[in-house]
Parts: sequence; C-alpha cells; structure tokens
Amino acid sequence: ENTYSLSEVARHNSDGDKWLIIEGEIFDISSFIQEHPGGVAVLDAYAGEDASAAFQKVPHSSAAHKIMKSLKIGAIAKSPSYSSSAPSKPQRAKLSLESCVTVEDVHALAVGNLTPEAAMYYAAGAEDGEAIRDNMQMWGWWWLLPRVLVDVFRVDLSTRLLGITLKMPIMAAPMALLGMAHSSAESGMAAACLTQGAALCLSTTASTTLEVVAQAAPEAYRWFQLYVYKDRAVTRRLVERAESAGYSAICITVDLPVLGNRTALRRAGFKVPEQFKMGNLVMEEKIPKVGGTSPKGPDIKTAGDRRAYVNQMYEQALSLELVSWIASLCSLPIVLKGVLRADDAAKLAAHPRVQALIVSSHGGRQLDSCIPPLVALPTIVSALSAPNIERANVGLPVVEVLVDGGLRRGKDIFKALALGAKAVLVGRPLIWGLAADGQKGVEKVLEILREELITCMQLCGTQNVEQIDSNFVMQRLSRL
Repeated sequence: ENTYSLSEVARHNSDGDKWLIIEGEIFDISSFIQEHPGGVAVLDAYAGEDASAAFQKVPHSSAAHKIMKSLKIGAIAKSPSYSSSAPSKPQRAKLSLESCVTVEDVHALAVGNLTPEAAMYYAAGAEDGEAIRDNMQMWGWWWLLPRVLVDVFRVDLSTRLLGITLKMPIMAAPMALLGMAHSSAESGMAAACLTQGAALCLSTTASTTLEVVAQAAPEAYRWFQLYVYKDRAVTRRLVERAESAGYSAICITVDLPVLGNRTALRRAGFKVPEQFKMGNLVMEEKIPKVGGTSPKGPDIKTAGDRRAYVNQMYEQALSLELVSWIASLCSLPIVLKGVLRADDAAKLAAHPRVQALIVSSHGGRQLDSCIPPLVALPTIVSALSAPNIERANVGLPVVEVLVDGGLRRGKDIFKALALGAKAVLVGRPLIWGLAADGQKGVEKVLEILREELITCMQLCGTQNVEQIDSNFVMQRLSRL
C-alpha cells in the first residue's frame, strides 16, 4: 500500500487536485468533490487535511463506503506525532450562523443538521452531474466592467416583477419536501422571505400545504409552482386553491414530463422517508373527487419512489393547449419554468396569458449536459424582443424573464440582471439556510446575498437595478 506524509497530503489542496485523510487512509477526491451528496463545501473545507472527526459525526451508507473504497489511494506513513482521532488543524474555529460570511459557510454549517439521505436528495443532479457543475462554473465566465466616479452612497435593490415592487430581485425557487431540512419547512422559508423582502415560489410537492404557507406569511409575494397531474380534477383544484389562498401567479414547470435520471439517488436506492408527505396532496386527498382519471400506482400524497410517482402521476403530454386550459381556471398570470431555447421562448410569448419565463435547468436535476441557464439567458432575452413589441402594441404586458441555476454570490445576481433577467431564483442555498437554523438561517442567506449584491452594485457604479445592463459585463474568451 502506498504511504504518504502529512506534508505531502497538505500539498494536494488546489482546484483539480484535492486529497484528504479519514482515519489514517488517504482519498483523492479531485473528481468526486462536485458530486458529493453533502455539497462541495464540506469536502473542500478539509482538502489537504484530516477529516476524521467530521466524518465520524455523520452516519454514512454502505454506498458511501463503496465510493470511498474507489477513491482510496494510500495511507498515512506511521509517525509518532500522528493521530487519526483529531483534525490536523484543531485550532479551526467552531462555525456558527453569526460567523457565516458566505453562502458556502452556511452550507458547511447545515450539513451537520441534515440526515445523509436528505443531504443526498437535495444535492443530487442528473446522471454524471455535468449540468450542476456547468451551472455553477458559467457564472465565472463573465467579467464585470465597473464604472467609476458615480455616487453610490445609497443603492436601490428594488425591482418590478409582474407589476409588483420587490425589495430585492430574489425569489425562493420552488423546492420539494423542505420538511426534511427543518421542522418549520416551507412556512419558515416564507416567513424569512417576507422579513427580507424576497419573493417565494411554493412547490406543488411542498411538505406544507399552500394554505398554511399563506397564513405563515400573508403579506409575502407568493407564486404557486404547478406540476400538471394526469388527473385533471387534481390539477384544477390545485390552481383554484392557489388563487383562493392569495398566490399571485401560477408557475407551470414545463421541463419535467418525466423524472430525470438521478443516478446517485437510484444507485443508493433512495426513497423519500414515509413520514415526509406532500402537504398539498394530503389536502387534495381529503377533497371528494368528481371526475378525473387517477391512474393506479403510487399514493398521491407520498413521494416514496419519485421516479415511479412522476412517471405515473404527472402529465407527459404538455402543450400550449394545456397551458390555455390551466389559464382558463383562474385569473392569475401564467409563468412557465424550464425554458432554455430561444425558439420556445418566442413561441410561448405569443400566448396572451403567459407573462414570464424562467430560464432554468431544474437545478441540474433533469437533463444532464444541457445548456446552463446563464448561457441561454441572453439568447432568450433577445428572442423576446420582437414578441414583446407586438404585445405592447396590442396592450398586453411584456413577457419578463427570470433565471436560476448555481447562483452562490451577489455578483452572480448582478450578472443575471445585466444579461436581462428581472430577478433570480435561489434554491439550494436557501435549503442550507433552512437546515442551518430554520427561518433565521434562510434570513442569513438572503442577508448575505443582499449585502454582496449591494457591494457589487457600488463597486460597479450602479445606483439601482434599472441601471444594470449588458454594458457592465463581458464574456471571457477562455478561463485564465
């Protein structure tokens, strides 16, 4: 067996070259770190060091141990001064929510509060994880072009979205089963969005009913994300309930006719634990059904095997006619989430009830190797130019654009706005905040992003978000 000294391991702590030690054994995590179910930050914090103490605090599945076996490259050379029972840097300060200064700090704090199964579920992407990696890396492919000699003593983050003024251009993305992250679940998320001035898009597959979330944050600006069920009666009631509970838009997810091939979850045989129900569907089950054609198969309220659930319950024949039918059920604006092609955007903008598109790859969880949303964003904004002129000419509101996918910094939000987005959706970072400390943790993540965005705007010489445009960004020809 190969043996290495502590100093040799310590040298492997750079991008593309990361080793760590667990209980005297050495693992090369260079190619695995982006796929780690607990996220990059956890492993990155111990690159070049001994991670034994942190590893021992969290239970690991047999699948995790198999992965470790494949990554092992050797062991620590015997030394009187070495002990595998403690980290090589015992002076590392204990992380607290108050001491977190970046989103990744909150992530590191959250991991200890998540079960391995929950961490795996939230972190998982499609197949080889290329979409997740590309989503994150593309933010670094744009330079910022700062303007100087501008009074930036005060900057204004407020923006208009579907005619409503938001305090900042951030919306919590629709995320499933937040009860696995914290007992306050979606209610804690909504309350935090309200206090911080962010918007919320609630998932059909939330742990908490849409009515309870509305009661938790009645003044919050809320959209309802809709998965279209084959049972039209279920779909109809979800839309009607959302409008009745004061949601401001119906956001139809259009990139999930079937569930993506989430290899890590399938390999681990992951199923949503029985105690975590989808609140909106528990509520639905209590309402007597009239009509509809629910297929036989999984229990409508229990996520269980998500692949089987989606394939049997959700509508695979999504179409513009279906969008029109959903629009006919309510008076709310229609938003379509999961658009990545310019020709699709132009076609959808011709629909009079569609008022916004979300450029999204479903957090990299659906189609691997698909174009990152940030790359697609400028082409979609450009494709909407002519349709929006036509809409304005006939008195229709223009179709607005939002984007999500891999945002971790305030500068990422700035770049999204510069490339034409009205606002961004943030997903996993808010889950980490929720896992770290419920509502307070989500508030902390939003505070970090807000302060970083303010600083970026000040350093770029912009006084409000309306001034942020493509003149402030330049695409890199290659990564330096």
